Amino acid sequence: MNLSKIAKTIYDNVNEIIIEKDIYTDEIFTRNWLINKAKRNLKNVEGWYWIKTDLDLVNLSKLHPENQKNKGSLFYKTAGNNKKIFHEELINKTYFYNGHAKKIVSRLRNHFYLQNDGTGALGINAYPILQNHTITVRYFTTEMIDNLNIPEIDKSVIRNLILDNIGRTAIENAWRAKNGFPILCKH
Repeated sequence: MNLSKIAKTIYDNVNEIIIEKDIYTDEIFTRNWLINKAKRNLKNVEGWYWIKTDLDLVNLSKLHPENQKNKGSLFYKTAGNNKKIFHEELINKTYFYNGHAKKIVSRLRNHFYLQNDGTGALGINAYPILQNHTITVRYFTTEMIDNLNIPEIDKSVIRNLILDNIGRTAIENAWRAKNGFPILCKH
């Protein structure tokens, strides 16, 4: 399999968490929240993730934060920069962010509930309007590889990719090359 096929295989086999107003709390992406609110047993392992909302991307791109941490994303600024760089057809129309992490739960927690100035992340908690919208997180982790209906050699290749930062980045970029660049991504 080439990188594009691997990216498609991974994306076609994701799980998702739908975050609606009733489960959006300051405990988001903690172990307790995952089990009791999201009803998922997502482990803090290597993986890829995609984030979308039912708020249209035009309005999302204009949002200004309330009390954003220093390393939190300024949606209007990042979206504005990306619109200057990427022609409209090169922007992903569904997901406003995608990424990868060595510890996916920790990374998602930072994106949704940024409480420090040491880690760059979306800081969705600084945008209270989003708590009134549905946000969907799709993810694929190391624990999902064995469930893929592909030859063992291909599972081994995916395992090697997901366990290494360069491999995760390669798949992230292969997905973006086919599907477009998410409006709030910086790298």
